[in-house]
Amino acid sequence: MDLLKNIFKGDKVIWIIFLCLCLISIIEVFSAASTLTYKSGDHWGPIT
Repeated sequence: MDLLKNIFKGDKVIWIIFLCLCLISIIEVFSAASTLTYKSGDHWGPIT
């Protein structure tokens, strides 16, 4: 627990907002890649 406190210094609310925005961003990228894969039929398209 002390290690996490040392890594995440500062305001906890700002860190929570930051982590929520990162999670939303990852979900959006996954959704966009899934849509491209579905439309093109090429499963390696988003990777290459």
